Amino acid sequence: DIRLVNWDCVLRTAISDIE
Repeated sequence: DIRLVNWDCVLRTAISDIE
């Protein structure tokens, strides 16, 4: 699902931003 892929990208970006 494209939405799952988008969420994965968003979560990775958020985690990278936090770290």
